[in-house]
Amino acid sequence: MLCDSGALCAPDCSVLPSTKVPRPIFPLDQDIDITAWKLRQQSNPDV
Repeated sequence: MLCDSGALCAPDCSVLPSTKVPRPIFPLDQDIDITAWKLRQQSNPDV
């Protein structure tokens, strides 16, 4: 039995506050266009 209490552990990671996470990261950024992100990284790798 799973119980989502909203504390430090939750079955849905997207509801937890994530401030110091390198982006994009799955499953937090499920709506990202990964192809566009890869193209931006190739054109400007220092960012």
